Amino acid sequence: MSDPRQSEGMPGGVRAARWMMWAQVVLGALGFLLLLGVLLLSGMPGIGALPGVMYLYPVAVILVGALSAGFASRRRWVRLAGIGIEGAVILDRGYSLATSAVGVNLLVLLDFSLAVIVLTTLSGAAARRWFSR
Repeated sequence: MSDPRQSEGMPGGVRAARWMMWAQVVLGALGFLLLLGVLLLSGMPGIGALPGVMYLYPVAVILVGALSAGFASRRRWVRLAGIGIEGAVILDRGYSLATSAVGVNLLVLLDFSLAVIVLTTLSGAAARRWFSR
């Protein structure tokens, strides 16, 4: 006999959080490619000349993508890792918004807003029940 939790559908909020994380992946990948293009067009000698911290950005994008792909596994660590990553995004984007000298960047504001919604959703009771394995 199968486990009744296996036939249970993913809650709507959790499904929405997964899609928002995929939106963050797409925005992050596009942002990194645009930044890389600007740096290369401005005379940077090549990808090897990137500052070391710049390599963390695509790693973070890949990590968020892997976590959102892991939602179907219902593992508790996926939820906790998602909460941690989204918390870091909130701190980073919040700092960027608070210290920007040129005004509000709409993409940063969108990423910040998505992170707040995802963190709130993953902290809710429906997500705790879904990620119970």
